[in-house]
Amino acid sequence: MNTNGSRFWGVVATLGLAGMSLLFLAFVMDESRSFQVPVLPIMALVGGAVLMGMVVKGAIGQSIARMLDSRSQPDEPVTGHFDRVEAHLADLGVDQQRMAELEDRLDFAERLLAQRHDAAVLRGTERS
Repeated sequence: MNTNGSRFWGVVATLGLAGMSLLFLAFVMDESRSFQVPVLPIMALVGGAVLMGMVVKGAIGQSIARMLDSRSQPDEPVTGHFDRVEAHLADLGVDQQRMAELEDRLDFAERLLAQRHDAAVLRGTERS
């Protein structure tokens, strides 16, 4: 996964959430001017603040914070999995080299047998 791309989208998501919160706040403040008793707008503001706090302090906020933190380390299970995959690919590379060598040896053996067979056929036709 590209960490620069993840960081970019994390910043975009954070700025988007902050912008939506500010727009909501502006809308509620504008609508509260028409109320005699601003209980509903105050409840909406408190509810929005509680909801935003839950998002920021919850799993979403923590994952965004990890994405934005440049010092964060990759997850151990993922790193271990990538290490195993890289080791397996290295083994496959060695196996492919061995297979190529065996194919070359087989081709050589086939050519050698074909030459012997051709020589035997030629010797057999000269005698007849």
